[in-house]
Amino acid sequence: MGRRLQRLVGVLGAIAGGVVAVALGTPLVAFGLVQVFGIGAWLLVRYRSWIPETNDWKVNRWNGLLTVVIVSGALAVQNNSIGLTFTEGLSLALLVFGVGYTSYLIGIITTREATGASSENVRKTESAD
Repeated sequence: MGRRLQRLVGVLGAIAGGVVAVALGTPLVAFGLVQVFGIGAWLLVRYRSWIPETNDWKVNRWNGLLTVVIVSGALAVQNNSIGLTFTEGLSLALLVFGVGYTSYLIGIITTREATGASSENVRKTESAD
């Protein structure tokens, strides 16, 4: 996938985040969703070959922990006792999900680049399997 198409996916992700937040009646959250969805979509498309795909317990336990943390954070805002309407809670839950998974992607990219891994090395390893 070319860089122009990757950028386009990022822009479409940003637009989708903004549209969803505005449709839910939370224009202030839209600012955060635009950034998080746009950057997250772009990172996912650009570096998808860097995301580990394995059934190894050493990797899956951390993926499971990530999911528990993100879902716990998202469920915390889906609560009437904190004074949020359903749409406000849903908007904030989407923001929590977006921040969590975008941070996950940033962590993978940072680690790969710090260890000298490149997308070419990843592709060579994948084709050897």
